[in-house]
Amino acid sequence: MGGGIEMPDTDTTEAVEALVAGLGEVHGRKKLQKIAFLLQSFGVPLPQRFFFHFYGPYSDHLANDIQWLVDAGWLREEARQTAAGFSEYVYRVERGVSQVILDPEALRVAAR
Repeated sequence: MGGGIEMPDTDTTEAVEALVAGLGEVHGRKKLQKIAFLLQSFGVPLPQRFFFHFYGPYSDHLANDIQWLVDAGWLREEARQTAAGFSEYVYRVERGVSQVILDPEALRVAAR
């Protein structure tokens, strides 16, 4: 399972699950990366390391963690076409979050 992507540790999967669950859904891979980076910048203990890439902060580890969760069936990834004709990925928690480690209200505020 995971197509060669290494299974992340439990803290990582719970953090990503809680992030998406707290927001309900996240529209866009870049947005998910940026939200995680901002939360980490404000002191939320996320284990991923970020560097600046073409469109802002990016973490290979976060991208791999998300893909692993999608492959494992914990997150649902849905590709949609935007009005401008671009692809956008929407993420939702597919199964219940095993342990919520982030405050969902704080995540909603951060996403605004």
